[in-house]
This record gives sequence, C-alpha cells and structure tokens, in this order.
Amino acid sequence: MAQGKGPDAASLAILSAWSELNPADFTSFPTERAFRAEPLALLTSSLRRDPRLSPQSAATLETVIKATYERLVESNDEAATTTKKL
Repeated sequence: MAQGKGPDAASLAILSAWSELNPADFTSFPTERAFRAEPLALLTSSLRRDPRLSPQSAATLETVIKATYERLVESNDEAATTTKKL
C-alpha cells in the first residue's frame, strides 16, 4: 500500500475478517450521493409496487403523503428560518 497500490480482493477479505472491519465503512463514492433517490420518491414508488393496493388506492395514498410531507417540510423550513433570525 505504501507504493500506492491496494491489496487484491482475496487479501482484502482476509484482512477485513482478521480485523473485523468492513472496508465499506471507510469509503464513500460521490456518485452514490448524487444519484440517491429522495425519500418521498422511494416511498411513493414502493406504494405503486405494492400488490395489495389497487392503482387508485396507491394514488390516493401518494396524494395524501405528498401533501403531508410538503406541509411538514415547509413548517421545518419556517422554523429553521425563524431560529436563524434569533
């Protein structure tokens, strides 16, 4: 590693097991953050995929959840703005 090279996959697996450390805990990928879906999008897409819900039921839940989410985000933004002014 001093030469700028990392261990091969087998060596890394052995070192990880020996040290009881997960190498993923020490890495981050900027592209991972750039393409991370919004929580609301994840939730609504899950509702649409739920086989127990009709398309109409999923759409109704999506409307209610979006309205509630947007209202709570607005409230949180207003509270943060008020706090900064103090």
